Amino acid sequence: MRQEIDILLEANTARLEARYHDAFRLYLNLGQAIELDPDLMLVLAILLWQISSDDPDLIRHQQALDWIDKAIQRAPHRVDFYLTRGDILLYGADAPQYAAAIQDYRRAITRDPTHAQAAMSCASLVGLPEPVITYPEAIAILEHAITIHQERGDLFRRLGTLYHGVGDRAAAQQAYRRALLCGTPLPLRDLSEITAHCTE
Repeated sequence: MRQEIDILLEANTARLEARYHDAFRLYLNLGQAIELDPDLMLVLAILLWQISSDDPDLIRHQQALDWIDKAIQRAPHRVDFYLTRGDILLYGADAPQYAAAIQDYRRAITRDPTHAQAAMSCASLVGLPEPVITYPEAIAILEHAITIHQERGDLFRRLGTLYHGVGDRAAAQQAYRRALLCGTPLPLRDLSEITAHCTE
């Protein structure tokens, strides 16, 4: 166990330093544990995705999908696994696969309807050239997540953006107000968007 912890510590350091190739090799040193541990499969998928993002490579992209698929087979209840696969499909080395990504984000929402990141991922796909989610569906998903995550200004800000998109100025301003009253201040780019939407 101590040897495994040492490898995991070294691999974690490599990830923090963006040495993804080194981290990947270190995780592979764990041998048979890879085939049994869905968390390790998740990390391998993420590393391959990061490597293929830095140096576009469809083979590594597919390998990342293969690892996350194995993780999902081992632990189909894990919301983070579906989010990761959705992100790989959306931001991978190939052209964005919007329809496939939204399916995984919806699977995550089905498993945990109040999961904040799953709600944000769904909402981020509204208004694309390839329509994969409607404004009303995204609004409903975010409103549900907000019932649990009242402290998340980013959720309220995204909700305001969606209400603005459907022309409901009053609801948008109310959501923006809530976003600005949360404990953690919003980033400047969000403030610019809110300012632009509220002065139209």
